Amino acid sequence: KDPNIASNISLMSMFVGINDIDRSLKLPKSNYWIHPSWDFDHNMADFKTDQNKLPALFISFSSAKDPTYESRHPGKQVALVIGPAMYDTVEKFKDDRVKHRSREYNEMKDQWKKIFLDCLLDQFPQIKGKVDFVDFGTALTNDYYLGTNRGAVYGLAHTPQRFHQYWLRCKSPIKNLYLTGQDVCSCGIFGALIGGYFCAYSISLRCFLKTIKFM
Repeated sequence: KDPNIASNISLMSMFVGINDIDRSLKLPKSNYWIHPSWDFDHNMADFKTDQNKLPALFISFSSAKDPTYESRHPGKQVALVIGPAMYDTVEKFKDDRVKHRSREYNEMKDQWKKIFLDCLLDQFPQIKGKVDFVDFGTALTNDYYLGTNRGAVYGLAHTPQRFHQYWLRCKSPIKNLYLTGQDVCSCGIFGALIGGYFCAYSISLRCFLKTIKFM
């Protein structure tokens, strides 16, 4: 639980089903990052004192990016809204049964869901009245369905101290034990991809170069 290494920041996710039977929404293919202000340090400080003051929200419409979506799901669209969360806020509910957690937990979820949904509708008012489905997940949802630790879908903390750990390299201090993925590089899909290449390079430069040749 060292805050310099183990991340205390998790993500909450909201999945939205949208009725677009008349094909009038014209949702964007690009991703949106919504911030309350340009002062990111201030946004983060506010968030740490009040979990409802989110420093950022990510909005994406995967259906708008998929040219086959309309033929497979006519008249439907989907949205994904992601925002940060502190694991400590929900940690006391971690041993409760899934889908049967306390009223307090569900009220917290409903409050966050409203914040997420209000932001989505504020940015894309054409969706109002067309939302058919909403599902919301917290850090505990991540742990249960994704197998994360403390809801940290992006792995270890991104701090200078974390990147200075001598053991956090592809070639570990243990003979023939190699590490790969985002935690030896940086967070996300591309961090995991590059971490894989770093690991392959550490194991065998010859095989790594062969792989590059055929790409």
